[in-house]
Amino acid sequence: MRKQPEYFEGDEDRGKFSLLEDALRDEAIEEAREKPLLQDTEYDPVKIYLKEMSSVPLLTKAGEVEIAKRIESGRRKVAEIVFALPFTVKKLIELGELIEKGDAPLAEIIQDGEETFEEDLFTERKRLFAVTAQIKKLHEKRMACLKRLEAEGSSGGEKAVRMLEDNTTKILDKIDKLRLKEGAVIAFSEEIKNAISGIEETDKKLRQNGINADIGKGIKVKKNLKGGAGALINGYNECREELAKKEEALGIKAEETKKTLKLLMEGERQILEAKKALIEANLRLVISIAK
Repeated sequence: MRKQPEYFEGDEDRGKFSLLEDALRDEAIEEAREKPLLQDTEYDPVKIYLKEMSSVPLLTKAGEVEIAKRIESGRRKVAEIVFALPFTVKKLIELGELIEKGDAPLAEIIQDGEETFEEDLFTERKRLFAVTAQIKKLHEKRMACLKRLEAEGSSGGEKAVRMLEDNTTKILDKIDKLRLKEGAVIAFSEEIKNAISGIEETDKKLRQNGINADIGKGIKVKKNLKGGAGALINGYNECREELAKKEEALGIKAEETKKTLKLLMEGERQILEAKKALIEANLRLVISIAK
C-alpha cells in the first residue's frame, strides 16, 4: 500500500499547522492596527486642508466687522449697477405691484419675509407697494431728465448730471428700505447679464451685416443687382432696429455693456471673496476648538 505524504499524516500535525496559522494571522492583525492608515509621505487631502486652515488667523471682532463692511460694500456696488438701469427698475416696480396683489412670494423677496405673521402680511405688502410707488415716481423723473439732457446736449450737461446722481441716490435709498434678499438682487443681476449678452450678440451680427451691406451697395452701384443688394441692406437695417430696441429696453448702449458687466462682476466678486474669508475664519475657529 502506498504511503501517504507526511503533510496528510495525523490530526496532530494538522493541529500544529492550524495553531501557527492562527498566530501569524493574529500578528498581522495587530500590525495592521498599529500601522497608520497613511504614511507622512503619502498624500492626505484632509490633513493638507486642515494644515492650510490652521494657518488662517482666528477671526477677531475687528476682523468680523471689516469683512461685514466688505460684503456690504460689494452689495452696494452691485445695487448701484443693477438699479441704475431702467430695465431693472421697471421690473422692480412691476414686482411691487405683484406683491401688493399677493401674487409674489414675499418670503423669497425680502429679508425676514418668512417670519412675517399672516396678519402682518397685508400691512407689509402695502408698505412694499408704497415704496415701489415712490421708486416709480423717481424713475419717471430720471427718464424725463435723460430726455432733456439728450435734447439740450452739452448746454445743460453739468446740471443734468447732478440731477441724475441725486436721483440715483434717492432710488437706492428707497431700495434699501425694501430690504431685498440677496437672492432677489442676484436674480436681477442675472437678467441684466442675459440682456447684455443679447445686445452683444445683436451688435456682432450688426457689424457683420454692415460689412455685407457695404458690399451690397457696391454691387448695386456696379451691376445694379437690386435683389441681392437690397436684401443685404434690409438685413442690416432690421438688425440695427433690433439692437436699438434692446438698448432702449436695458437702458444702455452696446458700447457701454462691457463696462457695466465689468463693474457688476467686480461687485459680485468682492462679495464672494469676503464671504469666503468669513467661512474660512469660522472653520479655523471650529478647528481650534476641536484641538
